[in-house]
Amino acid sequence: VRVRLAPAALQLALVTGEPAGWRPRPDSVPPADRADWLEGSFRFDSHDAAVRELVALGSEVEVILPVELRRTMAAIGRRIARLHRT
Repeated sequence: VRVRLAPAALQLALVTGEPAGWRPRPDSVPPADRADWLEGSFRFDSHDAAVRELVALGSEVEVILPVELRRTMAAIGRRIARLHRT
């Protein structure tokens, strides 16, 4: 899974060891509005495992690929946002 992570999310992943196996992409260029975010990848055994572990990193993770996982994470984010509307 290819992702972009904010420094806090990467630190959480490295400290907890979940998800395991972070590999940075040395040639990546962060978006202008998130210059401190890092791009890299994790390996997961399944789509469900990826969802669980990436949601645990909080709101500072963006799934780039695969597109299906990106869509799943976006749907989860919308559901969470609906639950917390005032």
